[in-house]
Amino acid sequence: MDLFSVSALFVCENVPALPNEGERLWEEQIVCLSCFEDEVLERAARYFQSQEVEYETTDGGKAKWKFYGVIDIYHIPESKKFGKIDTPVEFFSRLLTDRQAKELCRNSKVLKMRKWNAD
Repeated sequence: MDLFSVSALFVCENVPALPNEGERLWEEQIVCLSCFEDEVLERAARYFQSQEVEYETTDGGKAKWKFYGVIDIYHIPESKKFGKIDTPVEFFSRLLTDRQAKELCRNSKVLKMRKWNAD
């Protein structure tokens, strides 16, 4: 098995909607996965789907974070030198605007771009 860095996007659906109609809040997460190369996309998608969450906001609304898709996958060279690592391990996340998320999707080698407003 090898180590892979996998980057994914989540989108937040707010009820009621955010004040700037049409603007959505996004999150990019990067995790480290230990698996065989031919199963990395499937395992990553399963993991990210398990991270979807819904909660009540402080103003009485609801926020629902949904997995949007895998952006990129990178093989970590010589990962066998690290020994056994319990994965997945999240090592980076950041919030994004619609514009930033669109740019990540445009540059993605993995994500099959959906119609942007489909969700």
